[in-house]
Amino acid sequence: MHIKELLDNKYIQESNSKHTSPAFIVNKHSEQKRGKSRMVIDYRNLNAKTKTYNYPIPNKVLK
Repeated sequence: MHIKELLDNKYIQESNSKHTSPAFIVNKHSEQKRGKSRMVIDYRNLNAKTKTYNYPIPNKVLK
């Protein structure tokens, strides 16, 4: 898909955020012969800046 088509169909939107992740259109491995593609987003930079909070999983459901 072309960027304009993605915008027109509201799959993506313009943003002025300082927190962004690059998006790419790649060929589907299982559909290469048919020319199918999919959009992927690279969240590695965002994940590197995300704080993790480690809480134990409760053994019983709290009532």
